[in-house]
Amino acid sequence: MTSNLCYERSRESVRRLVRVLHALDARPREWPAGVPFVLDEQTIMNGDSFMFATSAGDLDLLGPPVGSDGYPDLARGAERMAVEPGFVIAVVGLDDLIRIKRAADRPKDRADLPDLERLRELRGELP
Repeated sequence: MTSNLCYERSRESVRRLVRVLHALDARPREWPAGVPFVLDEQTIMNGDSFMFATSAGDLDLLGPPVGSDGYPDLARGAERMAVEPGFVIAVVGLDDLIRIKRAADRPKDRADLPDLERLRELRGELP
């Protein structure tokens, strides 16, 4: 399973992100053999989306996901979840996830939509 991370594209955020990527021994996935890749702040700032293999599993870094204005947009509706004591992460909110999947309009995203809409109903968010 691949984890997806929409990251804030500020210098400080990218600086911290690169430190974590190095700690996870991140290397690009599906990168052409023999083509150098430098994992540093400038590379991340110059790019947008990246696919990495890490010691913790596959990780895709996303600039603005289709259907959103990126991190600041998604952070407003994010839900906080404790993944272990003292470690809380922000997870894209249900409404934003539905919006992104509709905008992406890929077969796998269309297949997810009925379940996400049902989840919204179960949470009492639809009449």
